[in-house]
Amino acid sequence: MGLTTNFAFFYFAFTPPPASLLRYSTYSILAPCLIVFLEIVILCTVGAPSSSHIARQSRYSLSTGPYLQSSRKGPIMRDKIWEGIKRHIHPLGGFEQAVLIDARPGYAKFSIEITKDALNLYGITHGGFLFTLCDMAAGMAAYAYEIENTTQQASISFLKGLPPETGKLYVECRSAHRGRSSVVNQVEITTESGALAVVGTFTMFLLRPVE
Repeated sequence: MGLTTNFAFFYFAFTPPPASLLRYSTYSILAPCLIVFLEIVILCTVGAPSSSHIARQSRYSLSTGPYLQSSRKGPIMRDKIWEGIKRHIHPLGGFEQAVLIDARPGYAKFSIEITKDALNLYGITHGGFLFTLCDMAAGMAAYAYEIENTTQQASISFLKGLPPETGKLYVECRSAHRGRSSVVNQVEITTESGALAVVGTFTMFLLRPVE
């Protein structure tokens, strides 16, 4: 029911009928007919919104360029944007390049070289790659307690971009607190020049002693 119909409905519902119509039972029939008539007049005059108009109102639509349906189901977008989104899907690698420097209960440190397999779409080190390095260091520091563990919670801040020419990275983890069932680890990633690039906090859930 449109706006016009709603208005007409409430008008006739709450406005007393003229005295001349009170003696006629046909008033209850005339009101709905008039409502339908008004709705038809409005639709014929203004017209229903077209699909192109609805698309233009979408907050996802763009003002220029060719359009297509994302997966033919979702909001419309330009072909260039759709292809760019698909390029975000690619493998990450290079973790095997890590070299362990030191490890003891509550502490771990290793170095790693940035390779092209660790880069994102824009040619800098992928945030997922850096997150995984921190997770590895946190797991190492907790494992050094001779306890198997798994990540329970994590937060991370990326302080600067790391292009491939950055060279070697150093990932260092220190345990800030150990409880009966978890260890809270602070992790940092620095460059060869000593610049701080990433900081993170990883809570490791303690599973069972290593046999």
